[in-house]
Amino acid sequence: MSDDGLQVSPYEQREEARRERARAHITRRRQRASSGNRGVGLERLAALLVGLSLAAGVAAGRSLARGERPLERVTVLGASRLSAEEVVRESGVAPGASLAALDAQAIAASVARHPRVADAQAVVASGQLLVEIEERVAVATASQVADPGAAALAVDAAGLAFAPATPEEREALPQLRVAGSLQLGAEDPELARGAELAARAAQEGISALEAVEVSAKGDPAGLSLRLRGIAPRFVLGRSDPDAALARLKELLEAGLEEIGASREIDLRFADQAVMRSDAPDSAPAEQALASPS
Repeated sequence: MSDDGLQVSPYEQREEARRERARAHITRRRQRASSGNRGVGLERLAALLVGLSLAAGVAAGRSLARGERPLERVTVLGASRLSAEEVVRESGVAPGASLAALDAQAIAASVARHPRVADAQAVVASGQLLVEIEERVAVATASQVADPGAAALAVDAAGLAFAPATPEEREALPQLRVAGSLQLGAEDPELARGAELAARAAQEGISALEAVEVSAKGDPAGLSLRLRGIAPRFVLGRSDPDAALARLKELLEAGLEEIGASREIDLRFADQAVMRSDAPDSAPAEQALASPS
């Protein structure tokens, strides 16, 4: 119940919790971005950094003005999917550059423009450039139903389609099939809900997930699941997909024969599952079954 005495549904409570987690994540990123050039602990660097030596910088330094010190080394922290070479290339820093001429904020901004980098910081210290990054983490891949030949995109937990998916991501991550628009670099809360639903399905033991279908805006079907080896599409809707997912689990555990003969099973209703099939004369038919519980 809310502070003003109004009843709040479990779904609204979960949605508010999800929004609160998103706000906390944004706050952490802003705090990191506002820290500027505060530097990185050298003890951490000694244990965790991957260094990229710019040996050519020593020779190139001869062309610098007398008394200027050349950049000799770039050290990268936080790179696991990206290589240190990729991060240095994004920085735009050339071997032998003058240390005095390096702009740490501009370097961090340049690195952060890489689609797989969520945040970046840079600092010049002890004759070297230190770059720390936070990589974007893909939780699903997304493809557009209307353009099946287009490359799948990697999607993070906020619903941002940030880069073409790698073969490893396409193999390991849940698939989102999007009926509406899908744009690289655009954040879509429907993609975030689809990825979260795939994760919940795995937690509920529904391991045969083939894809989450994300309907176009305005389509009341909302989110649907496709399961490997099972014919029908399971419609979960938008208002409370978690409750519909629980009904799906009960339905699968009941092992009803009618499931295999259905084209679509609608689980948006609290007290029943609506099974839709194509009759022999191609006319659609519906059958309502009481909830297994």
